[in-house]
Parts: sequence; C-alpha cells; structure tokens
Amino acid sequence: MFDELLEPVHNGEWELKNFLRKHGYKVVDVSDNPKYWNKDIDLLISKDGGKEIAIEVKYDNRINTTGNLFLEIANPRSKNGEGWFNFTQARYLFYGDSVAKLFYVIDMWKLREYMKTRHHCYRKTCTTDNSVGYLVPIANAPIICSVEV
Repeated sequence: MFDELLEPVHNGEWELKNFLRKHGYKVVDVSDNPKYWNKDIDLLISKDGGKEIAIEVKYDNRINTTGNLFLEIANPRSKNGEGWFNFTQARYLFYGDSVAKLFYVIDMWKLREYMKTRHHCYRKTCTTDNSVGYLVPIANAPIICSVEV
C-alpha cells in the first residue's frame, strides 16, 4: 500500500490503476522504470497470483469528439523515430477517453494484425509535436471491451 503512494501520477494511468485495484488486480507501475521505456509498457497486472500481463496506457482528450484512435507510427523523440504502435511490447492497450472517463481494451496482437491489411484504408495525420499516426475509428478497431473508470 505504501508503494502505491510513491507511484508516479500520470493522467489516465492513475485512474486505470485505481480501477484495476478495485477489481482485484495487483498493479505494478513501471512507467518511470527505464527498463520498460524501450518496450513502451506502463503497467504490469496480475490477478489471483496468475501470469503478469503488460499494459500500455494512452489517455486521449480528442477521441471523444473525433471517434478515432491515434496509432502513432513515427515520433521524432523516440528511439529510431518509431511510434509506440511499432515497438510497444504490451499485450494489451488500454486507450482512454479522458472526457467520457472510459478505456477501450484492445489486444495489441489483434490490432497489429488488423492494421497489417488495412492501414492503407486509414488517413495518416501529424500532431502538433510532429508525431505521425493513423486515425482509426473506434467502431473499426478490434476492441475487447470498454470499462468506465
């Protein structure tokens, strides 16, 4: 419990950690651990002594109005200029809508498979900080479920 008080507070991650803990998950925040930066993993979770699962958390205030996920494929500030979508080793993506206070849970393997054959269907866009990514409508993404936090 004391360790939780010392954890970093990042928007979205904090809300998700609280939700998961309330639902019986053990949560380890690795977002400030350099060992996980090149893997782009924010949280490790497990339940009832089960296998630990790696999670990447994105928290977006535009998804509520655009209805799109932003899948970053290039980022001039990351290693080799890659976007998180290309190098995250997380098993699941928790993509948060900061306005609606909910997360879409997405299997990263399924999302990558989906994008392999459909990336050409989606528009690429650039953010104000020069990251590049695909805009993918929520309705088209392989979402497992959504959870309100």
